[in-house]
Order: sequence, then structure tokens, then C-alpha cells
Amino acid sequence: MREIKFRAWDKVQNVMRSWDWLIDKQCTYFNSKYFDVMQSTGLHDKNGKEIYEGDILKNTTYMTQLVEVYWRGCVKDENSVNGKEWIDWGGWKFRKLPNEKESTFGLDNDKIEVIGNIYENPELIK
Repeated sequence: MREIKFRAWDKVQNVMRSWDWLIDKQCTYFNSKYFDVMQSTGLHDKNGKEIYEGDILKNTTYMTQLVEVYWRGCVKDENSVNGKEWIDWGGWKFRKLPNEKESTFGLDNDKIEVIGNIYENPELIK
């Protein structure tokens, strides 16, 4: 069983905060107005670095490209196919950044590397 971990982007100070920091400080201003909370995927990159929602990965599985990690919940397609409903059960997903030409077809843990995140490295997603 894996430990569920979180981190939070502090919108006031513009720094990434560990969950432990928030608890230790007994953060009285903890509110979604001031923080964006991200969950760990439970996965690690080729260097052993933990991968969180909002991280930007360099993916070299099939070609070199940058991808963002995000959570997509369960989605029900209202358009049925052959009378059957289609459901995407969701989970951790990876999407190519807008400046990348190709779509992501797969990721191998030994060929991905965390190079930043959408908060501390916004220049990577432009």
C-alpha cells in the first residue's frame, strides 16, 4: 500500500510547499484561494524523483517531448456506441505541452525525467 502524498503551490509567496510544512506551520490561511494542492502519482522518474500532478516531464520513450502530469476523473460519454455507454475511468494522465508537435503514446519510467512544474517553470509550457 502506497502513502498518499501532497504538496501545495503557495499563491501568496510564490513557492512550492510540502504538506509537512503546511501542517508544521498550522497554516491558518490554508484555503484554495491561497494554495493549489497537488497529489503525488506514486510514480518516480528515471532519477528516482517523485512525480506530482502539475510536474513537467521530459519523455524520451519514443521521441523527445515535454508532457504535463494531470488528474482526469471518471468521464461518461453521453454518446452511446452501438447502444452501449462508454466510460473513461480516468486516473493519472500525461498531455503534450502546447508547443510540442506530436501526441504522447506512452511513457517508460526509465525514460522520463521531472524537469520542472507548471508553477515554478511556466516558461516550459509556452
